[in-house]
Amino acid sequence: MKRPEPLLRRLLFPGGGWAALAAFAAVASLWTVFSNGWEDAPAARAAYAFSAYALVVAICRAVPAARRAKTAVYGLPPVRRWRADAALRALVSLRAGLCVNLCFAACKLYAGIRFRSPWFVRRQCITPF
Repeated sequence: MKRPEPLLRRLLFPGGGWAALAAFAAVASLWTVFSNGWEDAPAARAAYAFSAYALVVAICRAVPAARRAKTAVYGLPPVRRWRADAALRALVSLRAGLCVNLCFAACKLYAGIRFRSPWFVRRQCITPF
């Protein structure tokens, strides 16, 4: 009797063309089901099952690709320096946090001016806490 691993591997890791075709077919079948209002039809259940399979195939293909991308990014000289230097990481994190907070304060100031609400302006610009 044959072992099930090769069959399972072929089902979960098809070639790139078959994976793309499965994803396209899943999107098309779900589009058909939802645009025609066939959510409770028996064919919809097949479309749901096929879209779940296409999602599993996409995830099985994405994980190794993400690992290869991570290895490639970690090999870049600026990233290696950033990972090795704690002071640089702290400086980058502090500056990024400052930029995010400044953008948030600007949004609150805009909302206060736009909606004529002293609550937004006073809360961000006057009260430090």
